[in-house]
Amino acid sequence: MGTATDAFSYFTQEVGISVDKSVNMLLKSPGVFRFSRSTLARKCSWLAQTLNLPSVEAVSPLLRQATKILTMELSKLPAILLALDDLMGRKGAGVELAMKAPMLATCEGLQLRRAMEALVKLGYNIDAARSLVLHNPDLLHQHLEGPVQQQKMQWVRQELGWPVTKMLSERVSYRSLCRMASRLSFMRHLGLPDPGSLAYIGVASEPVFLAKVGKAAGREVSAGKFAMWVAAWLQTPEGQRWGFKPQKVRQTRQTVGGEEGSE
Repeated sequence: MGTATDAFSYFTQEVGISVDKSVNMLLKSPGVFRFSRSTLARKCSWLAQTLNLPSVEAVSPLLRQATKILTMELSKLPAILLALDDLMGRKGAGVELAMKAPMLATCEGLQLRRAMEALVKLGYNIDAARSLVLHNPDLLHQHLEGPVQQQKMQWVRQELGWPVTKMLSERVSYRSLCRMASRLSFMRHLGLPDPGSLAYIGVASEPVFLAKVGKAAGREVSAGKFAMWVAAWLQTPEGQRWGFKPQKVRQTRQTVGGEEGSE
């Protein structure tokens, strides 16, 4: 067992991660900081060698998912990279995608194939699907055929009148639907036009979003007032439909009917 100080010094001195990012890593992935310095060095060196990276410092992008990467069975990584190469139709694509989206390095080959098949079912040909994945590799681990993503696709079609392909190309499929739907409804409440990009309502932090819509509407919108508005919106039919994940919607309806309470 190592100490947090040992791990912290390894990440900052050997891997070249800034102090601020190392602190954030400690807060998000405290278990990683129990590894000894020698264990971390062995794991990171193995990653660099397997990914054909020039140095241990080049491993740092993968450590955005430090817990999953450093606690996974590293012997599985070559097979995962080969599966990604096969999906993308070219050698080296696996490394490229893993560096962009570290979660992919922890996925099973079957999961990756099913994700690509889901894109084809949505109307992409294989070349278009591969191009989309290069732009947004996180799509391969987001279970597009599951109820959560299907709910987002339905919202995009019904509320914005957009094709699903627009949502998938904007790299917001991992964002909360409640966040996006409530912000869209709030903009309409203020009399503002719909956004041309989901990034406006899905990616911007709350202070940035409120400052932008407040300026556009010619009024100041405080975080407190917005929170009260969202709480009220969640009680409306629109909020009930889009403000909860599918399983939560069912639980809420059951509670109202007196059959079963939500956890």
